[in-house]
Amino acid sequence: MAGYRRADGLVPVGAVLLIAQDAEREERLQADLFRGPLPNVVATTTRQVLYRHWPDEPVWQVRGETGRHRLVELGT
Repeated sequence: MAGYRRADGLVPVGAVLLIAQDAEREERLQADLFRGPLPNVVATTTRQVLYRHWPDEPVWQVRGETGRHRLVELGT
């Protein structure tokens, strides 16, 4: 996350997607996202959640929001 925080401007993407190995690592990623702002939307999920659902289903968590979101809803 430190590299994204040091970026001079926005990374030219709608959202940065991070896939964690497991729920514990996803929680640590979400905690790290609360430590400081990032220039882009960052969404996390776990391998288990992602591979259990269709790609268009709500599998992504966004810092500061409740529940999971669909990919199309990120960055809006």
